[in-house]
Amino acid sequence: MFASAWLIPRIDRFNYHGTTIDVVIEDKWTCPDRIPPGADLIIDYGCFDKFPGFDIEKLSDEEIFPVCRPDVARHIAETGSLAECTLLHRKGIPPTANWPGWTGFAAFLGLDGIDTSRGLRLSTALIMEAARNGKGLLLTNTTVAYDDLASGRLVRPIAEAMRNGCGYWMLVPQTRSVSPEVVAFQAWLKDEMGRCSGRSAKPSSAQSPPALIVDRHASGVAASR
Repeated sequence: MFASAWLIPRIDRFNYHGTTIDVVIEDKWTCPDRIPPGADLIIDYGCFDKFPGFDIEKLSDEEIFPVCRPDVARHIAETGSLAECTLLHRKGIPPTANWPGWTGFAAFLGLDGIDTSRGLRLSTALIMEAARNGKGLLLTNTTVAYDDLASGRLVRPIAEAMRNGCGYWMLVPQTRSVSPEVVAFQAWLKDEMGRCSGRSAKPSSAQSPPALIVDRHASGVAASR
């Protein structure tokens, strides 16, 4: 999701001393190893303290929230409920991915009357397009949603969001940390992430269903408006 929704649209901006170098991007879900042994740089979502053999740096703090097409958001505003919406579920996310899914998100916010077991189940490659085509609600995070929210293709139908302490991290093998190409890519990546530091726009009050119940005493994570 990060690669397709955020990195790929920007990759042509990376310029190394006036020339474009070859960049190979691989989806971590297709890699046999979580840390591919030949990688020069890894971008991963989660919570990291230290990682032996790697220099690590946090790129972003992420909020988790639903997004949908504007016409779907208008329907939610009219009904005051998410219960009638089709939920879009990402297939193949392992329990170690630090992702709450719809069940965890609804439980955290105290959303009653939503059957989180129902909806469409799609691969990562398809689920963003499903949301853009009005097929339902996508649970996503700040960086992945950034361009779609900025363009208005997708909107946030409710103001509530969830934090679980996770973000995007950059992991660089210490054997590659002085490579001029890797150093240049690190600098470019941090600059691009910094350009998005304003982050996603909140929905207007007219979009927010008034019947949502938010439990702000849940442990382990923090809700925010």
